[in-house]
Amino acid sequence: KGYEITIENGVYMIKGPYVDRLFMKVNIYDNESLKYFQKALRRKGIIDELKQMGIKEGDTVRIRDMEFEFKE
Repeated sequence: KGYEITIENGVYMIKGPYVDRLFMKVNIYDNESLKYFQKALRRKGIIDELKQMGIKEGDTVRIRDMEFEFKE
């Protein structure tokens, strides 16, 4: 699968080699790069898995040292 999602103190933590490699390719300050990142998460099924785990709009997601709000 290449990743694992856990919930710690209400924060959805996504870890693993797939997301590490993907995150290293992304420039978080570039909109096109962020769009690519979001598409890759959807294609891999990570967004669907977060929804199955109960994530809601505005909940916090952490990948590596980066935290962001979940938005659909």
